[in-house]
Amino acid sequence: MIGTKAPLYIACLDLFVWISRTVNGDDTPAAAAVPGRRLQHTALLLSETVSLALQFPGDRAANLLRADGLLARMRVQVQAVRELKGLTIRQAAYAVQQMSAIGRMIGGWRASVQPKTPQSPMSADPQQV
Repeated sequence: MIGTKAPLYIACLDLFVWISRTVNGDDTPAAAAVPGRRLQHTALLLSETVSLALQFPGDRAANLLRADGLLARMRVQVQAVRELKGLTIRQAAYAVQQMSAIGRMIGGWRASVQPKTPQSPMSADPQQV
């Protein structure tokens, strides 16, 4: 399981490194500095949370749910940093593209982790029975 999910961790870590290098440059406007640091911090938390999901199967579902929440927070933070001119339109689009890919991986993993509940014969479609 870990080998097939490692690309998610790598994608999260790559996004963290990219955000760290992009948002904290010398040309970053002062108004975008604090939201940029928050975005960087959230990206690091996302990487850490995915790592925990990989390493601790008993807590996997909770960590994946937390990762999903962190990703939602990052989307808002990217928009805020963009509005404050800390990211160009092209940079923000790249971040959103990467977050969308990460979100799909998290969603797929969450779906595979959720317990399968058997369908009751009473809840089946009567036209197919």
